[in-house]
Amino acid sequence: MLFSAHLEVKASEMSASPTKDSRGRHPILGFLVLSITSCMYTNIFKGHGKLNAHRRYQRYQFEKNFLPPQIHGKKRKEQNLRMRHIKDDLTAHAENITEILRGEIPFPSGYNRMKYRPGDLEMSSTDALQYCYVDATLYRNHIRAKKSTLVSQSKHHNLIYRMVPKSASSSARYAMENHFHGEDVRMDIDHMVYKVLKENHTLVSFVREPLDRFYSSYDEAFFRWGPWMGSRKFRPGVAKNYHKNKHKMDKYSYLYDGMQTLGDYHRSFCPEDVLHNATAKVCNEIPSIDNGTLTERFERFVREYDGFDPFDIHLTVQVAQLVDGRNGQPFPISVLYNASEADKGWQDIADARGVTIRKDGLTIGRMTSRRFNLTIVSNATKQKICRLMALDYCCLNIALPEVCRMSEDDGVYCAMELGRSGKKGTVSIQPW
Repeated sequence: MLFSAHLEVKASEMSASPTKDSRGRHPILGFLVLSITSCMYTNIFKGHGKLNAHRRYQRYQFEKNFLPPQIHGKKRKEQNLRMRHIKDDLTAHAENITEILRGEIPFPSGYNRMKYRPGDLEMSSTDALQYCYVDATLYRNHIRAKKSTLVSQSKHHNLIYRMVPKSASSSARYAMENHFHGEDVRMDIDHMVYKVLKENHTLVSFVREPLDRFYSSYDEAFFRWGPWMGSRKFRPGVAKNYHKNKHKMDKYSYLYDGMQTLGDYHRSFCPEDVLHNATAKVCNEIPSIDNGTLTERFERFVREYDGFDPFDIHLTVQVAQLVDGRNGQPFPISVLYNASEADKGWQDIADARGVTIRKDGLTIGRMTSRRFNLTIVSNATKQKICRLMALDYCCLNIALPEVCRMSEDDGVYCAMELGRSGKKGTVSIQPW
């Protein structure tokens, strides 16, 4: 401004005694004054614009609970106090979380997220799943981004079963085929949804307590990716698939130290006299003799596994099998049954359709004991597994086992979030 004023004074002095040269300079001086003034105001507006953008970004981060606004000096203590109050507020409405999720009462004013424990919702796994938000990018290695999915369909009974590995799936497929005249088909997802919503078809599946399922999933995956799978003794397709995909196991090669053959595998957990006098299948029915070697490898795997890149389909989370892999939207499941009570679930399905099933006509699944010594698995390992399976615990509303119910500031929590699903005004759930 001083520079502008100085130019204005000089210009007025020159106008008092006009000359030919001074008259020629007036337009130039005016242009300079106008340019400098314009630059000053432009910089001011740009500065305010950048500051406002920065403030909006900080507010967005704050609302999403990524980080608090940056406050310096004497206000930092006030900020920390406010953050503690917000943390308290986020968990203060626990008694109303079910009503909030259903839209029966409004979401707390001023907040976008609430924190609660798995199993605290007063609703079934079936209902909770419909509110689940699954990030299709984050879980891309768990879900298949394809337009079709594998199901077992009974046209006669308008019944569709969606398979979830290691959740009574063998028994379920047997029941569909032998009691409901069903068959395995790869069904277009949009067509399946239409059948359920418009043509009165029933879509069912079975889910299992996530920690218990993980033990079984690991055992299955361990067997399926051992070096013995590359042998010609197995079906050509199995050996071919092993050699094509075994690179996924490179970072977990320690799992098979000292093992090359199927015999090596069996001897690691099954008594020698049993192997000598009976078939290997008997080993599935007796406790493991693992001296801790297999358990130590299992625990190391859990420590190193981040949960987002399973090397086998059996290690995928259950929710991944119950959503559309193209967008993460939940299937319109009619009923989710407890895999631990699969017989009862199928009996209920049969009774509703007038189908008679013998008491011994359902349990066909492979009832196997753990290969590793489950009794010496540490609590830290169990707690890590619960964190890895957080999506299942939250979206299926399954209460945590006691070992995973840690202090209020630790352990697995779920987030109830406003507008996360992309539908204005809706509330969704996901791991915290």
